[in-house]
Amino acid sequence: MKIQSAGRLGNQLFIFAHALDIQINSQVRSVEIFADKFHSEINRELLDTFNFLSSHGVNLGVNNYYGFLLKAIDKLGRSSPRLSNLTRRVLRIETEGMEKLSANAWIQRGFFQEDQLPQNVLIRMNEILREILENHISHNSLSQRMPFLEKSYQAIHMRRTDFFSTEAGVIDPTSQLECLQSDSKAIICTDATREEILTKLNYENFEIITPNESSAWETLSILSSADNLVMTNSTLSFWAGFIASKEGKTVWAPSVWNKKSQALRTLPYNCSNTYDPRFEEL
Repeated sequence: MKIQSAGRLGNQLFIFAHALDIQINSQVRSVEIFADKFHSEINRELLDTFNFLSSHGVNLGVNNYYGFLLKAIDKLGRSSPRLSNLTRRVLRIETEGMEKLSANAWIQRGFFQEDQLPQNVLIRMNEILREILENHISHNSLSQRMPFLEKSYQAIHMRRTDFFSTEAGVIDPTSQLECLQSDSKAIICTDATREEILTKLNYENFEIITPNESSAWETLSILSSADNLVMTNSTLSFWAGFIASKEGKTVWAPSVWNKKSQALRTLPYNCSNTYDPRFEEL
C-alpha cells in the first residue's frame, strides 16, 4: 500500500502513525509513504523527516510519478467526476472522507487526524519520536544557540493564525498566558514574526523562537521538553503534548479544538489541564 504525504511535520506524523497502524495491525505486507513535487515542497526538512522515520517499518520516499497520476485524476474530476471516480475505483485509490478506507487500497490519501490509534501504535509512536529527538536533535546544540534552554522553562505554542478570527475559529493567545506559572521563564514557539508577537501580547518574561531560529523538529523538541506546555489546536502541538505527557510534564490543551464544530478533541494521552481558548478577535 502507498500513502501520499501531505502538509508539514505535524500532519506528516499523523500520516506516519496511520501507516504504522496498517503495518503493525493488518495483513498488508508493505506500506510506503511518498511525497511528490505536485503536492508537497520537496525541501530539506521533508527529506530529513523521511530519513528519520524510514528505519521504523514504513518506507518513505519521493515519487513524482504517483503524484502526477493523482494530479491528473484530480483534474479529470473537475471536468468528468464520474470518469474520475471510476478511475479511482479501478486503480484502488481511496481518499479519506470520500470512501471507506480499506486494506485493499493501492493508494490512500488523507490527513488521518481522526484515526483512533490503538495502544500498541501509540506506544510505538512515543518510542520512535523520543528516539529521533534524542539521536538527531541535540539539546546541547540548541542550548548553545539559545542559552535560556539550559534551565527549566515553560512553553507556549502560538501560531500566527491565532491572531486572526476565521470561520473555523482560532485561539486567542491571551487565554494561553493564563496557563503559565509565575516562577519560570516562558518560551513562545511561533511561526509569526517577533514583532507581531511583541505588538500583540502584554507580557514581558518570555523568549520568542521563530522559524528563523529553529526547524520543525527542533520546535517539537523544545515544546515537548518544557516542564509546563500550553498547546494550541495544531497537529505539531498535538504531538508535542503527546511526548510531554508521556514524560510526566504538565500539559494544557484547549478545551474546545475548533470553534466551527465546538467539538472536543480526543487526545490520546492523559491531560487533566484544559483552558478556555476564547475564540476572540484581537
